[in-house]
Amino acid sequence: MTLRRKIVSLTLCLLLLFAASAAASLLLQSKISEQFSGVGRPRSPGEVALPEVFTMGTKARVEPPAVDPKRVQAILDADKPK
Repeated sequence: MTLRRKIVSLTLCLLLLFAASAAASLLLQSKISEQFSGVGRPRSPGEVALPEVFTMGTKARVEPPAVDPKRVQAILDADKPK
């Protein structure tokens, strides 16, 4: 085998390897974008009052902590000047 044929066969092998990696990259990119399609969805300010969290295909809601009105009133009364 001549040097020229070796160079051509090596070049073709590298070209095939590059084509295979590019095809795999495009396939994985489309699958990943399908999984995260709901994460960056633009929203209007009044559309959702509470933030939504998307995790691995499940949707969880973040709720504000419960507030005891008597405790809030006691704190407000304690802060009033006498």
